[in-house]
Amino acid sequence: FTNSSDATGLTLADGASLITNGTVSGGATVSRTISGPAWHQMSAPVTGQTIFEGYTDMYAWDEANYQWLNHNGGSFPDATYLPGKGYLVSWAAGATKDFAGTLNSGDYATGTGSVPALTYTSGKGNGFNLLGNPYPSALNGTIDTWTKTNVDNSIWVYDNGSYLTWNGSTGTLTEGIIPAMQGFWVKANATGPSMTIPNTARTHSTQSYYKSAKALQDMILLSVEGNGYKDGIVVNFNDEATEGYDGTYDVLKMYGDAAAPQFFCQAADKELSIDVLPYSRTRTIPLGLKVGYDNTYTLRVKENTFYPSVSIVLEDLKTGQSIDLQTHPEYTFNALTSDNASRFKLHFGGALGVDDPKTTEALSIYANDNQLCLAVNAALAGDVYVYNMVGQLLLQQKLENSALTRIAITGPSGYYLVKVVTGQKTFTGKVFIR
Repeated sequence: FTNSSDATGLTLADGASLITNGTVSGGATVSRTISGPAWHQMSAPVTGQTIFEGYTDMYAWDEANYQWLNHNGGSFPDATYLPGKGYLVSWAAGATKDFAGTLNSGDYATGTGSVPALTYTSGKGNGFNLLGNPYPSALNGTIDTWTKTNVDNSIWVYDNGSYLTWNGSTGTLTEGIIPAMQGFWVKANATGPSMTIPNTARTHSTQSYYKSAKALQDMILLSVEGNGYKDGIVVNFNDEATEGYDGTYDVLKMYGDAAAPQFFCQAADKELSIDVLPYSRTRTIPLGLKVGYDNTYTLRVKENTFYPSVSIVLEDLKTGQSIDLQTHPEYTFNALTSDNASRFKLHFGGALGVDDPKTTEALSIYANDNQLCLAVNAALAGDVYVYNMVGQLLLQQKLENSALTRIAITGPSGYYLVKVVTGQKTFTGKVFIR
């Protein structure tokens, strides 16, 4: 930025961020370089900036009537960019735009001053409101800690044809950071919604997109990449979550460009980008995929905080393949626009939520000569459970009162999950039987 007492200027590239310290006397100018041709959801870091000219097209979102208001069409509501409001805009060949005015600072409460109110209209916009980072700095999107009423803990940020998501704790949005001059979506869940964007959430971040921030236990982030685009989902287990849709943890799927792959979890009548569920001994989650072009795509594990003893298997219903994502974190496949969207299933099995001491002072779990071996280093009594990779129980027997217990495995070659339950502790492990 520049101000009346400092001739030094700083240009912010698209998606970069700036945090200002101290005070600025007089006006300020913040520049944003926008790539093109492409759509961007942007917001203004200053107060009083008139609407730019020279764009290809520009819109504001009207939740109450479920429609975009075109600046060229006469129904556009604003003469200047409003602080805290997001706008959809494109330039044919890219542009650098200078926001000139008073730098925004302080808390921004929706429905006060010039900050637009949140609305919830059932059967229309259903509570989806396009807001904007009002600051000339990045914003920490820990929306779960913001002061709000009747608003879910969900954020969507548009990025190259798809939406990055965040629920306050995890997601595909890097560190949950909303860049400077970036629009973002929130969802009201009832009438009378309100929210305050807090000045204390301002931060500095130069992280690139597409990495989950907090190393939550029992979380996996998957992406599907192809045709120059990518889209991601997060699955997380948390006993505070519920089986159905829960706006505290789950994030609904928001569709991006038609050319981009659209990847989501299928949960009853909802499509989710973030699916948080309570723990269960086994769990199968249907995954949906829609592609805009016939092409080759790659599904990748971007982050995985499950213990290795937990079975995570991707089942491709079209090809009949099952992929152990713990040992093979990439899967390349062909997809057609005519494919059934319900193509994949994600199977979890094993000791979800249980510590993972595969080898401990008390017990070692390993395979030898097509047998499961349990080497006991202390006096233990309990039960042995053996599961296949989709979580089906194959056998159960007592732990023998000996230094070494051998159990013959007669199934096909592959990985097996083992759980030993004693009166003091539960031991888990994964073994490969040839």
